[in-house]
Amino acid sequence: MYGRFNDNVFITPNAIDFREWGGAIVKHPGKNVRVLYTGAANHQEDFLWVRKPLEELQQKHDNVTIVFVGTDWKHMGNDLDYNRVEVHAWVDIDAYPYLMKSLACHIGIAPISESSFNDCRSELKWMEYSALKMATVATNYGPYKRSMVDGKTGLLVMEQDEWLDALSTLVEKPRLRNMLGRNAYREVWRKHNLDFVVETWMSVFKTITKEK
Repeated sequence: MYGRFNDNVFITPNAIDFREWGGAIVKHPGKNVRVLYTGAANHQEDFLWVRKPLEELQQKHDNVTIVFVGTDWKHMGNDLDYNRVEVHAWVDIDAYPYLMKSLACHIGIAPISESSFNDCRSELKWMEYSALKMATVATNYGPYKRSMVDGKTGLLVMEQDEWLDALSTLVEKPRLRNMLGRNAYREVWRKHNLDFVVETWMSVFKTITKEK
C-alpha cells in the first residue's frame, strides 16, 4: 500500500519478549474455565462475531468466566451474566504482560471481521495468548489463517455456531486446550521470539540508516 509513495518501505514482524512474558504460568485458584478477550471499544464489529456465542457458552456451562480487557462491552447490549464476567482496564504497555499473566486464563479468543484493514493486521493476540500457553480460538481469516494451524496451534472458525462449538469443546476437554496451548507456545517461541526477530529489525535499521 505505502510502496506507491516511497520505495523504502519495510515491514518488521511483531515479536514476544519472553523476558517479560515468560516465567511460571499463573494458576487461578478457582475451578472455572476462564475465557479471555482483549479489545478496545472500537472493535465493535469484531465483538459482534462472538457476542452470541459467549452468551450461549455461559448458558451452556456454569463453570465459565468471561474476562474482558479494555472494555466491558455493555454498550453492545449483550445478555452476558455479569456475575461471571471480569473487566480489566488497559494498563501501561510495560505493565501489560504482567496484567495478562495475572489473569490466569485458559482460553483466548481473537475474532476479526473480514475487511482489507483486518487482513493487514498481525497475529499479535494469538502470540500473546500463546506466550501464556493459552489455547486460542480465532477467526479463520487474515493473520490468524496465515499463522495458526487448525487443531494444532489453535482452533480456526468462521460462523457463530462454529465459535460456540470450538469454545465448548475447549471448556469440556482440558487435555485438548492444554495441548493446543503448549504447541502454540513452542511455535511462538521458535518463530516470534524477540531474541531471534531482533536480527531482522536490526537489518532493516541498518538498511534505512545506511549512507548513500
